[in-house]
Amino acid sequence: MERIRSALGGRVDRHEAIGAIITAGAAQTDQIVAALRAELLRDLAPGEGGQ
Repeated sequence: MERIRSALGGRVDRHEAIGAIITAGAAQTDQIVAALRAELLRDLAPGEGGQ
């Protein structure tokens, strides 16, 4: 978030930057789900940090 604010010369409030991050994330839902699913499966795999 601070990187975004800095890139814009501090001309946006924190809540504006967070809103933009959330909006961008919502547009990438499929990628986010895939990444989280892979992480969960990795955590559940025996012998690889899982149970």
